[in-house]
Amino acid sequence: MPLTSNTALEGFPGNVLVPAAVSGLAKDSVAVVSQIGPVSRRFVDPYPAGHLAAFTLARIAAGVRLVTGV
Repeated sequence: MPLTSNTALEGFPGNVLVPAAVSGLAKDSVAVVSQIGPVSRRFVDPYPAGHLAAFTLARIAAGVRLVTGV
């Protein structure tokens, strides 16, 4: 799923704030769970781009379940 630095998107159902302070990313970002899909490693440089705390990953998984109805 894509990440965006447009933190206003956090307000949409299922989207999750990914703070720069804990992710290693350059900016606060939002995981846009409604746009889940594959991303080639060619587009991620350096790889990995950051990391997620277990709590943030759990929130993203819950968002995916929300938007997919699983």
